[in-house]
Amino acid sequence: MGTRRQIAEAGEHSAPGFRVHVETGRGRGSLTTVLLVPADPPDALAKGLSLLHRPEDSLDLDSRLGRLAAVADGTAFLVGLGDNVWVLPSERFRIRRVRGDEVEALDEPQVVTIRPGDRIEAVDGEEVVGAVSMPVEATPAAGPPTPRRWSAPPRRVAAPVAALALVVVAGAFALRAREELPAREDAWVAPPALEERVVGLLTQVVGQDAGRASIDEPSP
Repeated sequence: MGTRRQIAEAGEHSAPGFRVHVETGRGRGSLTTVLLVPADPPDALAKGLSLLHRPEDSLDLDSRLGRLAAVADGTAFLVGLGDNVWVLPSERFRIRRVRGDEVEALDEPQVVTIRPGDRIEAVDGEEVVGAVSMPVEATPAAGPPTPRRWSAPPRRVAAPVAALALVVVAGAFALRAREELPAREDAWVAPPALEERVVGLLTQVVGQDAGRASIDEPSP
């Protein structure tokens, strides 16, 4: 939720014989001001502003505003800070608070609480010279939902699929390893006697097969 902010504005009435100074505070702790100072003496507005913005007295606002009221006869002001507005009416300028359809006269120097929707006006006859208001905070319109960052959980592979993948990977590694191995050279040689015996048995078997084939074949 944002900080509520007061707004100062000048009315359309020029208030002849007076100088109207309007200032909306821009920073935290700055003042919102409608200052009405007689044009004579000429330095009255400068003195009033020096009191209003004197840094060494920044914590003593009541004292500064009291001295500001005595700058020139007929001075009036609205000075807002936070939720409070210091009010100083004069013989020339009346001050009133407008809240909805209600209008309340503020005929004495005082500090009033300002709420959202309130408007405190300095009036010259029937003309508004300046005002301090606090607008009602607008409800933010509902926009599209803010996209949320989402991380997918780790995927779990079914047991048969995982086993098959493991076999395939293991086979691939084994095949690659076999291809990379050098040709194997046997260090064992069969003894000559055994070699002769094996050759003889093979010859005998081949001869028997050849004789059987010649007997089984029909005569031409």
